[in-house]
Amino acid sequence: MPKAKKIYVARAIRGEKSDLVEFFIPCVSLLVREHNHQIINPHVFENNPIEVLARTVFKKTAAELTAEEIQNFDIQRLNESEIVIAEFSGASTGVGREIEYARTKHSFGNPAANILCLHHKHYESSASPMIRGMSHRDYPNVFVHCYDKENLRKILIEFFARFI
Repeated sequence: MPKAKKIYVARAIRGEKSDLVEFFIPCVSLLVREHNHQIINPHVFENNPIEVLARTVFKKTAAELTAEEIQNFDIQRLNESEIVIAEFSGASTGVGREIEYARTKHSFGNPAANILCLHHKHYESSASPMIRGMSHRDYPNVFVHCYDKENLRKILIEFFARFI
């Protein structure tokens, strides 16, 4: 059995949230569990991820959580990650930053990561062209796919088979 991988999941939290998390999150979560891998930032799967993150870093409420603490937590987890799965259908500068940081983190002495960037076909025109336009030829550790409810599982399985 292959070694368990540390997977970081990026999605819009405060920015525009697509209505797609109702099938994106369960599908990613199920496949990660099926392959015995670890999601290292599980708060993103919660209905109120900022409140859950606050408790994770020993704060009583989200109001006590500073922007610096969130940034430090995310960077620490990104540094540990071997795989990043980013859903960028909704507008989110945070997801864009997470993708770019993961893409280049090996330059800072951290383990390299393979990044799967996903946007839903109904949001293609509003999903960032800066991410949609990243070709695997130019960015060897980045894979960009357009998905829908019918092909999401297949895309994830093929990505996992290649890197996990």
